[in-house]
Amino acid sequence: MRLSPLDPRYPRGPKPCTRGRVRWMAFDGFTDAGRNFYVFAAVGTRVLAPTRRELQRVVDSLRFEPRRRRRRIAPMSGLSSDGRAARGG
Repeated sequence: MRLSPLDPRYPRGPKPCTRGRVRWMAFDGFTDAGRNFYVFAAVGTRVLAPTRRELQRVVDSLRFEPRRRRRRIAPMSGLSSDGRAARGG
C-alpha cells in the first residue's frame, strides 16, 4: 500500500464526514490466499511520518489463510456439490 498526498485540486469530501482534515489517502487492491481484498486508508493532516510508515507496514504485513471449502448440499438431490451423498437424515 502506498499513501499518497491528497491532490489539492480534488474536493476533500463532505464537510460532516472529513471536515477537510484528510491529507493522505490510499485505496489498493491485493490478492492473498487465492482471495481478493481491498484496503482504504485516509490519514489526517496532523499524523506524523512515523505513524504513516507504521500504517503502511501493518497493511503490507497482512496475510490470510485460504478458505476451507464447505460441502454444499444441492437442495433437491441430496448430493453435496462434489457429487457425494450427504450425511444425515
